[in-house]
Amino acid sequence: MACYTEPTEEEIYKLYERRLRHDSPTANAFCELCQKLEQDGLYLTPKAEVWWEEHKARDRGRLEKEMKQQADAQAREEALAKLTPYELELLKIRR
Repeated sequence: MACYTEPTEEEIYKLYERRLRHDSPTANAFCELCQKLEQDGLYLTPKAEVWWEEHKARDRGRLEKEMKQQADAQAREEALAKLTPYELELLKIRR
């Protein structure tokens, strides 16, 4: 009876799936690798391609959210700049 068997591809994928969450150091390194492969016109494995497309979609969503937050913060500051100190006091806004 063998005390060790080689893990299947599926078992390996499940093990690394936890490490390849989209906000981990491993994911960041894999992201850089995928970017380079994509720039060089090389192909990824089907599972890696799925991860890469999900990662790019998450990045786009994150960037859109950050840009909206920055625009909202800038609009808020511009609006507050128009208020007098009395109006700021009435609204209980501290700057």
